[in-house]
Amino acid sequence: MGFFKAIKSFFSGPEETKEDKKLAKAYRKVVEVKPSAITEPIVLVTKAKTSTELKKMTKKALDTYAREEHNIELDGRLTKDKMIISFNKEIKKKKKK
Repeated sequence: MGFFKAIKSFFSGPEETKEDKKLAKAYRKVVEVKPSAITEPIVLVTKAKTSTELKKMTKKALDTYAREEHNIELDGRLTKDKMIISFNKEIKKKKKK
């Protein structure tokens, strides 16, 4: 049996001592991270601007704001008032989800 132990120690390295095991256990306690911190994504919630703030913007700025901040595509061919109405509808749909 000594031959197999020699082969095992050759491939797996020397056996850990009790001190090594205690240090490894202490290290795991220090480094331990709660799974929720890793698995749950961090979501930043940005509050949409009010209709009066949107009316002060140009159509192009409104379209850019909707696309970049809220991932909403607006039809640039519509009037600014209709773009604001469709933007508010899309925001309400996102809130319901």
